[in-house]
Amino acid sequence: MLLVNSSPITMLHIATPTIQIGGTIQISLGNQSHLSTHNLLKAPQQASNLEQAIVNLSKVVGDFVGDQNSINAQLNQRIDSMESTLNKRMDGMQNDLSQKIDNVQYVTSRLTNLNTVQEKGKFPSQPHQNPKGNHEVEAQEGEYSKMRKFKEVITLRSGKEVDQPTSKPKHDEESVAENKRVRKLKEREKGKVQRKMTMILVWMKNPRG
Repeated sequence: MLLVNSSPITMLHIATPTIQIGGTIQISLGNQSHLSTHNLLKAPQQASNLEQAIVNLSKVVGDFVGDQNSINAQLNQRIDSMESTLNKRMDGMQNDLSQKIDNVQYVTSRLTNLNTVQEKGKFPSQPHQNPKGNHEVEAQEGEYSKMRKFKEVITLRSGKEVDQPTSKPKHDEESVAENKRVRKLKEREKGKVQRKMTMILVWMKNPRG
């Protein structure tokens, strides 16, 4: 609508209401076309900024993943090195323990033989023959002799002589029992070492667990 006064001419832009079907009234302003054009110019710039932000974020994520993979590789290498070193040390400890147990077994066996010989009033290097049987004794450099064979001759009523093996000497039975005890000790210590090594390896692979 245009209003014209007598002096001077004044032109006013009056908002024209527009009624839609739904009953909503919209007022069309004179600078509406200018605002729409301004918003359309801003849209491509905002899209470009968003794309650049996405590119930067992707680069940061890629760098982080690469650094993490490098850290994981170095950590795995250190764990493998520590595991190898630990295995070598545990093997050395186990071998040393086995050697000590063997030494204890050897000393125990010598003491057992020495006690047996002293009870009989004999020395290890002196062979002895029993008139009712045959004893075969072997002396080795500095080691105590061991009985290898023991027989007893039995004379029957008919006059026939029969060879009959006698029961094992007592010191042989003691040696067998001592060997069993030492073997059990070695197996027990070996089991302890293996359990400790397993626990250490599990802790190394899951330090936060």
